This record gives sequence, structure tokens and C-alpha cells, in this order.
Amino acid sequence: MTYQASFFRDGQWVTETVDLATALKGSSSSTKQTDPVIEHPACGILSSTIVDSPIVHKILPVRLRSRHHNDIALIGEHVVTIRELRDNGQTHEVLKYRNLGSRIRNAVVLGTCPDDDAVDDDSSPGGIDRVGDLEAACHPSTAGSSRHAYPPIPPQILVLILGTGEMVFLFIRDVNGAPEFCITKHAPSVEVPYLGCHFAVDPTSRFMAAAAFEEILAVYELEPRATLDERYMTTGSLGNPFKSIRYRSLRGTVYDVQFLHPRPQDDYHIILMVILSSKGRDPNQQATRRYVIWDWAVGNDLRDVLNKAGHRQALAVSAGVPLFTIPLKSQSAFFIVYPRQIALVKQPMSVADYDSSFLDGPEHSDLFHGKDAPLWTAWARPFRLKQYYEKTDVIYLAREDGFMFHIEIDSSTLLFSRMELGSVGTIIGTAFTTAYDRFSDVFIIGGDSAPGGIWKLAPRSELERVSTFANWSPVVDSTVIIDNSPCGVAEPAVRNGSESRPQMKRDRIFFASGRGASGCLVELRVGLKARIGTAVDVEQPIKQAWLFANRRLDDGSMYAILAHPHWTTILAFSAGFADVRDETTETSPFDTTSRTLHAIQTPTGMIVQASETSVSLIAATQNSRHSFKDLIQVDDQAEGIVADNAFCSDDFIVITVQHAGETRLHMLRIEEMGVTPSNSWTIAGEISCICQLKFFGKTHVAVGSVVEGPLLSVYSPDGRLVTAQRLESAPDGSAILEALTSICVVREADGHVEVMAGTRCGQLLTIRISDDSHDPISWRAERLGTASANVFPSLGLFNKGASALATCDNGLVWLSGLDVGRERPGRRDIIWPTDVSDAALPAPPVHSAFMIGPTTEGAGGEDLLLLVSGTSLLVVDVESRAGPVPRSLPLGCTVTRMMFSNIWRCLVVAVQEEKGVGLRLIDPDTGTQISKPLDGEKREGYLTSFGHAGDKILGIHEWKYVKDNQTFPFIIVTMLSGKLVIVSVSHIRQPDTTSPRRRLEHWTRYRKKGLDGPVYSVVADEEGIIYCAGKTLHREVLDLAERKLKPVKTHDLESPATSLEIVDGRLYALTTSHSVQVLDYKSNPGSRDMAVLHSDRVSRATVHMTTVHHTKGQDGWAVTLLSDLAGGVTGVYVPEGQGNKDLGAIFRADLINPVRRFIRTHSRSIRMAKEGRVPRLVSASSTKDGLEVLGVSVDGTLRQFKLLGMELWRYLDLVQRLARNNMVTAAAGTGGLERTADAGSGEVIIDDDIAGGEELDPVAEPKNMYIDGDILGFCLEQRLLERIVGEGDCAALFCRCLDRLEGGVYTSGFAGSGASGNKLESKYFELGYEILEKILAPVA
Repeated sequence: MTYQASFFRDGQWVTETVDLATALKGSSSSTKQTDPVIEHPACGILSSTIVDSPIVHKILPVRLRSRHHNDIALIGEHVVTIRELRDNGQTHEVLKYRNLGSRIRNAVVLGTCPDDDAVDDDSSPGGIDRVGDLEAACHPSTAGSSRHAYPPIPPQILVLILGTGEMVFLFIRDVNGAPEFCITKHAPSVEVPYLGCHFAVDPTSRFMAAAAFEEILAVYELEPRATLDERYMTTGSLGNPFKSIRYRSLRGTVYDVQFLHPRPQDDYHIILMVILSSKGRDPNQQATRRYVIWDWAVGNDLRDVLNKAGHRQALAVSAGVPLFTIPLKSQSAFFIVYPRQIALVKQPMSVADYDSSFLDGPEHSDLFHGKDAPLWTAWARPFRLKQYYEKTDVIYLAREDGFMFHIEIDSSTLLFSRMELGSVGTIIGTAFTTAYDRFSDVFIIGGDSAPGGIWKLAPRSELERVSTFANWSPVVDSTVIIDNSPCGVAEPAVRNGSESRPQMKRDRIFFASGRGASGCLVELRVGLKARIGTAVDVEQPIKQAWLFANRRLDDGSMYAILAHPHWTTILAFSAGFADVRDETTETSPFDTTSRTLHAIQTPTGMIVQASETSVSLIAATQNSRHSFKDLIQVDDQAEGIVADNAFCSDDFIVITVQHAGETRLHMLRIEEMGVTPSNSWTIAGEISCICQLKFFGKTHVAVGSVVEGPLLSVYSPDGRLVTAQRLESAPDGSAILEALTSICVVREADGHVEVMAGTRCGQLLTIRISDDSHDPISWRAERLGTASANVFPSLGLFNKGASALATCDNGLVWLSGLDVGRERPGRRDIIWPTDVSDAALPAPPVHSAFMIGPTTEGAGGEDLLLLVSGTSLLVVDVESRAGPVPRSLPLGCTVTRMMFSNIWRCLVVAVQEEKGVGLRLIDPDTGTQISKPLDGEKREGYLTSFGHAGDKILGIHEWKYVKDNQTFPFIIVTMLSGKLVIVSVSHIRQPDTTSPRRRLEHWTRYRKKGLDGPVYSVVADEEGIIYCAGKTLHREVLDLAERKLKPVKTHDLESPATSLEIVDGRLYALTTSHSVQVLDYKSNPGSRDMAVLHSDRVSRATVHMTTVHHTKGQDGWAVTLLSDLAGGVTGVYVPEGQGNKDLGAIFRADLINPVRRFIRTHSRSIRMAKEGRVPRLVSASSTKDGLEVLGVSVDGTLRQFKLLGMELWRYLDLVQRLARNNMVTAAAGTGGLERTADAGSGEVIIDDDIAGGEELDPVAEPKNMYIDGDILGFCLEQRLLERIVGEGDCAALFCRCLDRLEGGVYTSGFAGSGASGNKLESKYFELGYEILEKILAPVA
């Protein structure tokens, strides 16, 4: 006889299957029983962050680079993002600081900005810094000094206080033309829990104060700014920024800590105020609230100051709990903001005078979900000149439902007035501030459970929203759309033993987010955000477009050349794209009668246009046109000469012409405003594209043609064939290639030229043409998509060096970081054109791209792109750093569950509305509802059993019932009220005259109500359904005779099952408090009970699960990932074919926040999995079915998870342990690091188990099998392998770990290469970096 029993062992509940004899023996013996050893395969897990949480806790205007850079700092839980605010109200990311340790508790800005920046009309356009002006304005004493090795500190420094009490001082410096953080960390000498919940800096930035929730106050005296400046300019580091630190105990709960403003003439006077609440010894006594003020002069001993009791003043108890305080600019006065009123405290250091008034705002908006009145959450002071604040103080007060007050205070009388500004239409939390603008007050709001953004308030006008910050938290549910197959299965076609058309489109990931009026669906996209600034529809298809400065007019206007299939259109843009007009054929100096093939603007400003019939030269004062009929002599010119291809450079124009059955290439020389023939020769085959390139200092011509297959040829100016290469198939044989479509030069260097080319089959070629006689042309191929791929130059975009743009499958990709040795671009970032005014619109298709350089007059000095989208011309402003580009589909109600229907190809969304719950079918492309609900009378309305307020949909599932080889689709809905509803969907037949947009209708087919408790989850197979009602699982099948569900089996659980899965014919039931159970729900038809096959020994408070099959070679086994409320992800091994055996934990990852939903998706492109030397390691870290495993948290953080074989885990574990013991990686910042003396000596301490490099097999316990990919990512980004391995004295162990990967296949050739010593080590490090790059490659 066996039974299950629970034991409390090692701090947690453990469930075991025991028999009666064992139990009796155990009770009669005093010997301690040991846990049974569960045999399971060894496996590790890696998690890395793909997308950070969009939640922002604080926003601060900062000048971290210079006085000319209008930056803002967005402070998140673990990430600080610095963005530049530009004149158009849009922001661009500058840098991102990620703290991999404890959370960021608070932040302040140290330093003040020069007052004249608000009226500086000479600031550089686009925020370009002028170092000379900066030094002269901010540091007149050191400007022009040559004795300093480093430039001055910027006007302000951002100070973070972490959960550990450690402080981080950071600002941005320029390193080789790129911004980089300069970071100084200071560790506290005393550990104080929750220190920094209140954090303030005095108006002169000479003191800071931090307090915990209660009992402790810390005051920091900073070194004088001149000392810090001199120290940094001499040594490149701030050193210890503190002069002294003093702590003081407090009695009671701290509500707020602020420094008050002294009189303008008393800048040496420091006033610190703390608001406290405390109770006496009598527990029934009501709490007393008061403020305490300490004031002192600069130079006084802080110990003596804080030892005093300070000035204490009681607050009115009837006003309620103080929310926060607002120091005023004059008379050391301050506001105390309560839930329903505001109190002005005058003369706080003597007998305080209170002036209280109620804050009578309007009724709360639809965004508010609380039971009481909305609270005031934040305040901000706008930018004004110093002279203005001497007479008047201005405060903006914000409420959580988006309502704002404007408060104006007279500095002499302290009389104040307030004015309602209305609502901004979003939820306002603590992330609220104002930023500098020359003509308006700018409000920056982070958004709380709703999108944030930027609003402008101009004089005598209303609030205007100019930008949006996407926010997809809190994430309630998620789903995946598979674009390639209607059934959700994508099988790659195989030709000649290789993949010819593998799946290329990535799955689309959707989140359900928000609540009430802010409820929405969010499609998560990752790449470069391109804001559409100007859109012009010419109503005719455009093949390609170019844009150049108009040097004929000195007004910043520009010409846009639009090439149509048979003619050309010229558009004239005014400066800044404010206006556009169509140039007529009579007045235009361009050729508009034929299609433009290519155009450039030379360094002298002359525009060269090569059309099908002529060449046009447009200079500042003159222009000319030269017909090919006059330039090229052929026997028969009756029909004229029409060029097929053209390419222009500063000196030459190259065209190809077909005549008399042959193709000739003609080189034309540009001589001032004239064009003369230079040379011509015959080329065999069909020419598909041409390009000019510099080789050995001379212009050469690269020709893509088809001669019994694709061919690339390079010709010298005299027509001599320099080299040629057939391109019939990829070098590795993975693809059959088609003709080239375009060629683009990405780098010209001594002895070689690097180009990129697109093909008609969606392949991208990276080609190096060199003077190597043995291998003059080396190349590699990779697939971008399935349609034709075209490449366009983008040299210098974002100052990233060698790069290119590519279009394929109606999408645009930026290819950057081309490395000479690796012969391929290091990054591929999708560019997502977005409409700023409507975040729900999908990205428009892109067919051509042209880079508008920062030197183009009239473009605003920014890197812009000119895109062709069908008949439209788009001017977009592209972010320089990749990140999430979410697309939001607003619903206006709360979403509880969602899924994607593979049959109906739409999103099925469960919502909560005012009158009850509902089911919506949403088109994922348009965001519109495509199905109408029908009630019991087949009329449009609520579905039967849905229109009941207070109910909630807990689960939805698509059921494909199969009978007689026919599939009948249904949607199953489970509810909190104990109902299970089966919904049918059908198409609505529409007349031919109606819109082609599809329409559906859905109605209740069958329902069960009155079940035992809420129906938490449901799953189905081909025959029936399984659902959990209360704590009982029910298995029911459809009885066609009675046309209803017939009960078959049940099973009682210890806690409700919130998630059900059927894997390999077995039922996985995830419970709220008792982990997962694996049951057999089919066998033994005569029994009404389901058989328990496996159960977890540990009781876990689980959230979600997913089952994956890890594979290594031909052997595979199942692992179930369990996420729990504590932030853990545990992998349990499911024994194959072994019943009545407990699940064994293989690994456990402890994350910062729990995973709300696991996502299994095809989100990695074939290119990423195949390129490089280590494709097998990538596949070994994936799953058997090729699906990637992602996990999303409630706060919106998206992580990827990878299962690791033991050989790969050993290598990654070694790097991780070395990194954690290294001082540089401990900072987890991006840039230089300097620690103060209090933070440690800086020595590297290596664990005993890795010192010496002899131990190769660490203990494979579950807690040791977790690899933090964020730490490895930092090592990869900063290229730290050489440093951490060298300082750890583990070079031998590092090489041995790499030798054992895949039996040494990756390092077996190192010894035979002749390399030794440092060269041999460099090969190992190169391999180590390549492995990290492949394993950490983002998949979303």
C-alpha cells in the first residue's frame, strides 16, 4: 500500500510517495531518513534580458554631457536611460546604464545649470557640443589650460542610491567620438536597510541627505565642485566625492526629507527638513506628525549639528497623512500636500504660520480605478530665468488620474493662486518632471500602467501631446502569431540536401496590458524606431528616390528626385520639410521625361542625375543636360539610346546599353558642366546591376550579370577584366543563388574593397575584393527573406562607420559594424517606421531607402532617411540605438486573457466591460474587431452567459474537435462564476459590392454552469476537453447523440490548477501551491479516476509552466520549466515511460521578478543559427522543435531562456564566476569605473574552486546550473575575457573548457595552424567571444 505524504524539510514542504512498511520502519527507528536520490540528466539554463521593463519610477532633467545637451534621465528599477530632448519634442536615446546587482532606490541631480542656457540663441543645432564654449562658460578658470589631461566635468552629475545603500555618481564623457559613462561608486560604511527611500540634495549641491522609512537619517557633505573638477581633469576620476558622512537616529516614520531654500544672500546657509510621524508608548495613542529642521552654515561640523534636537513643529492631525512637500524659492517656505488639501508653511524656523486650502479638482477620470478620491502624486518646477524666480515661483501639481494644477506664488507676500490645466489623458505616478524649451513648458511623464509621453504648454494655449513613451506593463497575458503557416507548423523545404526556403518570418509576440480605459494589446517589436516626420503621397508607384540640398537657392530648400517606372517627378521641399511643391517640367532643370536610374550630389554641391536617356548636371548657378544619343555613337540611332543601368560618382558616370543584340558598358567623364565619353566595352550576358569603386586609387566598375548563373566581374577603367567570381551557390552550399539586384560599397581600404550585394532570392552577399592573387574575391551569403533583396549605402549613419541599408519582404534592415576579419556585418537591426500620431498603425512597407546626410542643408542637421513606400515618400528620424518598438492597439477595457486562433487568424481577447465580460476577435494587422457577438436570439449583443457584471474570464482555449476526418473548431471560455461556455465562429457572407475586409460572427454553442467553484483553466484534445473547476479536474467528451459533453474521468487536486497542458498524451496540471502533476487521463477506461504518473516533491507557489524537449544528438528528454511567485524558474525532469516516479529538479534560476508567462516562438532567424563556427552550440542550447523559450514578467521585462549541455555550461559557468569576482564586471556599467576607498581595495578575489585551473567539473547541483546571461553580455560588450581570465590566473582552464566543446572540433585546428604563445591564446579568446555572441544573440 502506497500513499503521498508531505514533510517540512530544509525550510520547504516536500511531498513524497511512500509505502506503509517504510513508514512503520521509519517511525520505529531513530535513524534519520535521507531524501531518495532521483536520477536525471544534467542540464543548465541561461537567461538573458531581451527587453527591459518600460516602468519608469523617476524622470530628471540633466545636463550630463554639456550645457548644450538637453538630456533627461529615465530611472527604472535597474536601468537608467539617458535621452536627448530635441526641439520637435521627440527624444533620442544617448546611453543606457544597467545595474545588474540591487535595484535603484532613488536618484538626484547634483549641480546646477548655467542660468543663461535658457536664452542661449547660439547653442549648436541638434545639440552638438562646443567644448570651447562649455569650458569658457562653466569653467572660466580652466578654459584653454593645457596642463589638464581630461576635459571639465559637465554641469551636472546624476547620483543613484542603490538598494544596498551604495551610491553611484555618473556623467557622460566623450571617448573617441562616442559617449561613455564615467562611473564612480561609493559603498556605505554602515549598512542601513531601505536607506534612500527619501533622497534630497540642497540647492547649492554641497550637501545630500538620505533616509530610510524610519529611524535613520544620513547627511553627506560633498567636496567643493572646484576640487572635484580639478581632481577629474588631472586624474580622470572623481575619487571620493564626500568630505564627511554623518548619521542620526530618528524616532518614527519618515514621510519626506527636503532641503529648504535660504535667502538669496545667504548661500552659505543650509536648511534640512524632515517630516516625521511617531507614537508614544501607549499603543492607543494617536500618532503625532511634525517636521524637524536642522540648519547650519557651510563649514560647521555635521556631528555637532545633528546631535542637536533641531527645531520641531507639530502638524495638524486633521489634514491627514502628508503625501510630499514642495520647497519654495523664497523665505524658506514650503508646501505640504495632503490627499485633499495643500498647506503653505511660512517662517518654518520660528513660529510657523499655516495657510491651508482645499484642492478642489474635477471628478476623477476614467483612468482612475480606486475607491476613494485620486491622490496627488508628483510636482515639478518649470524652467524660468533667475530674475523671474526672484519675484514669482511656479509649481505644477499632478494627480494620479492625469489632472494638473498650475500654482503661482508671489515671492514677497507668499500669496498663491492656482489654475486648472485639465487632464493629460494618462496615469501619472512619481515619474513626472518639466524640461527646458525655449517657447513652452514641457512636461515629461513616465506613465503608470499606461503610456507616458511629452506634452507642451505654450502661452495662451492648451496642453498638446507631442510624443509618446510606450508602456506595456502590467502584462496580463501573452500570445504568439505564426505568420508562415495557417496551422502553426512551418516545415522548411529541402533541395539537394540543404534548406532552400527555410522559415524566415519571425513570429509576432502580443501582450495584453493595462486596465480599464488604458487596456490595450501590444505587439512587441525590437529594432530601430523611425519616426515618420513627413509623408507625401504622389498617387503613382515610386521605384526609388533621392534627396539633395538645393544650392540654387540659399534658403535651405531641397530637391527630391522620384523615379517612377517610366518617368521622374521632382519635389521641392522647404527648409525643415515644412512645405512641399511639385516642380513642373518647364521650370525644372532635371530630366522628368524618363526614369531616373541614379543620382548623387558631389562635394561641390552639384547634383548629377542619370536617367534612361540623358545626364543632367545642376549646379548653384548653372545647369546642363547631355543626351546619350549625342554622347554615344552607334550604327542605328533611329529609336534613340536607352540605358538599362547607371551609376554616378564625382568624376564618372557608368551606364549599360543594349544594342544590336549585345550589351555594352560606357564610361562617361564629368568635366565641370560637361560630359565626354571615356571608354566602352562589351560585356557578355544579362547585366542586372553596376557599381563604381575605388581600387588601387583608380575607379573600377563592379558588374553583376547572369552568364549561365550569377556572375560578379570587376573591370578597370580601360575595360580590362580584373577579376570575376561565379555566385551560383553559397560557399557552404546552403543556398542556390539568383541574379544580383544591387551592389553597395561599404568600405574602401588599402588593398581591398568590401561591398554588399542583394539577390533576387532574398540572399545578402558580403564580398571582399582584394589584391590577393590566390583568392581575389571572397564572399559569404545569408538569407534576409524570400523576396528580392536590395542594398543601399548608409556610410556614416550614426557615425558607425561601415554600414548599409537593405530592403526585403517589404521591410528595412540596417547592416552595421562590418568587420574586416569577419567579413560580415556585426549587427542587423530592423527599422520600424512608426506614425507618432497613431501608435496602432502597422509599419508601412518599405521598398527603397536613401540616407539624408547630416550635412544636407535644410534637413536639420540630423541623420534622416528618405523611404519609398508604394506611392508614398516618407522622411523618417531614426533612433541610433536598438530597443523595443511596441505597437499598441487600444481596447478601452480590461483584458484578462488572450490567444491567437490559428483557424480564424485573429486574436481572441477576453475583456471585462461595464455590463459584464465579453469576447472580442481582433484583426492583428488593423486592430479592429472583425466579429460581432450574437445573443440567444441571434441578434448583435452580449453572448449568452456573458452579460453579468462582476464576472471574469479565467481561461480561453481553441478546440479542434475531429470526427470522421472533419475538424470542427470551437472556442472554450471558462469563468470565475463557475461557468464553461463553448463558442462557435463563422464567416458572414458579404455581397460582392461590400468591402473586402472579412467579417465574422460568434455565439454561444453550449454552456455548463453551476460547477463546483471557479473554472480556472481548460485544455482540449481531438475527442474532448479537460478543465479544472475548484480543486477538481474533469475530463469530458462530446456525445454526438445527446449533443452534450459527457463526464468521463475526474481527479482531485490539493490546490486549483491554473494552467493545463497536454504533452505526448499526458496531462500536465500546474497548481497554485503544489507545483505540477503529470497525469494519465486516457488509460483504464473503466476507472473514473485519472492516474497520477509523476508529481513534484517540493510544494511551489507556481505561476506558469512550459514543457520543452532538450536535445543533444539523437537523444531527447522533456524538461518542464516552472515559474514561481518568488522569482524562481525551476526545471524539473519528466521521466520517459517511468510511472510513479517523482519529478527531479535539474536546475533553478533565481530572477529579479517572477515570470508571468512563458512564450515558445520561432523568433530567431535562420541566419543567426547558421553563421559562424559554432552553429551546433546554438542548436544544442535550443529545443528539439526549434522553438525559442521566452519569459515575460508583469513589469514587462522579456527574457530568453536556453537549455545548456554540460560542456557548454562548464565554459559559461567559468566565465560567469570569473566575472563575478572581477571588480570591473561588478560595476555592471558601460564605461570607465572608479571606486572610492570605502568600496574596497580593488583587488580581484578568486574562489578556491577555480583558482589554479585544475577543477573542470563543478558540482552540478540545481542551484549551480543557472547562468546569468546579463553578466556574460557585459563581458562580451566590454571585451573583458582577456582581463578576467588573466587576473583570475585561469588561462589553462579557460582553454580546456573550449577544447572539450563538441569533442574539440572547434579547437582541433589551432595546434596545426602554427600559432603559439599569445597568438594561440588570441585564437581561444576569439572563439570564446564567438560562442558568447551566438549564445546571447537576441531572438525577439
